[in-house]
Amino acid sequence: MDKILKSLLSMQTLMFAASIIIAVGSSYVLVDRVLVPRVMSRYGITESSAAVREANGGREERGEKAGTPKKPRKGSGTKSGPVSYNLAPIVVNIHKTEGRRFLKTGITLELDDAAVLKELETAGPKVTNLLIEVLSAYGIDDLTETSGKERIREELKDRFNLLLESGDVLAVYFTEFVMQ
Repeated sequence: MDKILKSLLSMQTLMFAASIIIAVGSSYVLVDRVLVPRVMSRYGITESSAAVREANGGREERGEKAGTPKKPRKGSGTKSGPVSYNLAPIVVNIHKTEGRRFLKTGITLELDDAAVLKELETAGPKVTNLLIEVLSAYGIDDLTETSGKERIREELKDRFNLLLESGDVLAVYFTEFVMQ
């Protein structure tokens, strides 16, 4: 009788251990094969862009386009003339919507000189913080009206010019503006 109880107890232990292993394995498969691909497709993340972000330690979340200067226009003197700088698209909650509505926007800055590009690149977290502060302070009415968008552009321009020391932002352009 003791031998039977011991063998049953050891069988129960083995069954319990096997069920734990199966649960962990199936959870991994669910996350790796179902949830991760869904999230990646929903947010437009490709395997190559994820690999680039991982290789760069998460610094390059903008992809190849963001943070790259466009060709500077011909200028005179020591300044190179106006250049454009694409900021990474950003998603923020819309003010007074209790997190139910959000804004995704892409922004291009027109800078008065190419020297400002390096300053913007080194100020990455400050730039992101500035965008979050300004954009999340506006409500739906401001975001849907043309005059509200113009106010946002002007405020962003003023705030960026306070942040920058080596030059100025001449204009702010929305390259993407989606509310949901």
